[in-house]
Amino acid sequence: LIIITICVTIFMITISAHNYPGGFAFMKLQENMKLINDQQNQTQYLHIDNSACQSGVTHFCEFKNLNYKISKIEKLGKDINNYQNFTHLIIDDLELVQNWGKVIDIIKGYKSFKVNLT
Repeated sequence: LIIITICVTIFMITISAHNYPGGFAFMKLQENMKLINDQQNQTQYLHIDNSACQSGVTHFCEFKNLNYKISKIEKLGKDINNYQNFTHLIIDDLELVQNWGKVIDIIKGYKSFKVNLT
């Protein structure tokens, strides 16, 4: 029983560790922003939507060595004009991002988790 518990625990920890798409997107963006800051030394303006915030971004926002300002304004909607002041976006609306600018990367998360015991 103890071995089964340990195996299930390791399995669930592995799944949980990979289910922070907002956090992974933020880490990937930080790598990109570091390159931009090294080249331009300008402030970058980042918008993070609600779903990204709920999936790990807030835990990854503690790096202080980059020159950026973060917006978590909710309900900006689908009007592309609402996003003109941002240099980077982490949002879940791929169509909006494609209309706004260049997609750097797409980070996928788990949609659901099911155990079928039959």
